Amino acid sequence: MYVKNIKIRLTPFESIFISYMLENDGECNLISFHNFLLNLTNRKTKRRSLVVYIGRLRKKIIYATGYNIIKSRYKFGYYIDCI
Repeated sequence: MYVKNIKIRLTPFESIFISYMLENDGECNLISFHNFLLNLTNRKTKRRSLVVYIGRLRKKIIYATGYNIIKSRYKFGYYIDCI
């Protein structure tokens, strides 16, 4: 993935998450993503684990670029904030 011409290497989960967000107009409801991931991988994942994985991805992007492009919205989920 590239952010402002800076390459960021993604794990398989991070790639799935970013692809899901881009397919849904830059938004991600955590419950619908949890169901999507369950159907895709046939493995149960706790929602809290998803929050941790997404938090790590957000920190990775901020550390590499200095931009906070994935933001959270209370009672909704996550969205991409274009700079």
